[in-house]
Amino acid sequence: MLAAGEIRTGDDFRDASYIFQHSDKPDDCLFAHILAMEAVFRGTTAARFIAAATLDRYLQFTKQPQVFGTQYITDPKAPIPIHTAASPFQFGRTLEPYNESFLPDAVRTDFCVPILAQQYANVAMFNTGKWPRETMHPPCQ
Repeated sequence: MLAAGEIRTGDDFRDASYIFQHSDKPDDCLFAHILAMEAVFRGTTAARFIAAATLDRYLQFTKQPQVFGTQYITDPKAPIPIHTAASPFQFGRTLEPYNESFLPDAVRTDFCVPILAQQYANVAMFNTGKWPRETMHPPCQ
């Protein structure tokens, strides 16, 4: 669809970005970031979050620390607990590796990403078996 020019609107580019960012290949995540930025350029301001998330994901794939704090990955040093119906989410989440001082909270907010304190509160919720649904993606202004 991209090669055929069928992806035209900001929403189209945002949706394509979400598809590519779920890849397990670094180049696909970088491509997803470019698609997300194109979505923002075309007026889909809500694509700012996926732009931040795709950059973080690409950085992690290339063994660099994330800078926005969008990736709550499984901590390889944490023990893996047994999942139950009461706690269906995987414990042992972390934001590391994370260069948390690279960006101020104001930039995170500009990209619809939770501020640093909320990110660590989200990690704590994950690690008690709860999904921090309401605080994972603040509304974009």
